[in-house]
Amino acid sequence: MLRAPDKSLPLEIVMKLRMPARALRFFALAMVVSAAVWQVSINVSAQKTNKPKAAHPATNKAAKPADSKTGPGPNNAEYAAEVKKNTTESYFMTELVDHLPASDKVPSPDKVLGYAIGAPGHLTYTKDMYSYYRELEKSTARVRTFIAPEKSEEGKEQMLVAVGDEAALAHCQARRPTQDYRCGCRATYR
Repeated sequence: MLRAPDKSLPLEIVMKLRMPARALRFFALAMVVSAAVWQVSINVSAQKTNKPKAAHPATNKAAKPADSKTGPGPNNAEYAAEVKKNTTESYFMTELVDHLPASDKVPSPDKVLGYAIGAPGHLTYTKDMYSYYRELEKSTARVRTFIAPEKSEEGKEQMLVAVGDEAALAHCQARRPTQDYRCGCRATYR
């Protein structure tokens, strides 16, 4: 029988209770795992605090029109209210979708389609979305649309919408293939 040193109280208790070493290791592992789970749950609950959502910087009504040098401009309040009304859960409303910048030049989806995207009773088809993207491309030099050379598995046209700086989009335009993919030949780049 093993004897514990005089200073080792836990081992003496284990020996008195005749607890096997395997059970002791299992108990220690269970304690470590439960401490780790407890620590993670504290961190997760700390992240889920219901802080009041701060207003987006673009909500300033007195702001100048949007310009890359002046910062964000005014928002389309009617469209934002419609999106908020039609959103089912609050966690879907992030600062990326809770507003739409107002513009005299760039149309909003409700102006082109006649309704806000995601509105109840309206299913926005791909062709409708593509028509909106084409309207965006017509209205600003910061949007380009590209049609994929092949159709989808359903036989539908596939579109890529690029939004960015005019110089970057011009670079994309210069890198387009010089030959059409649909002819069956390999594309060559300039």
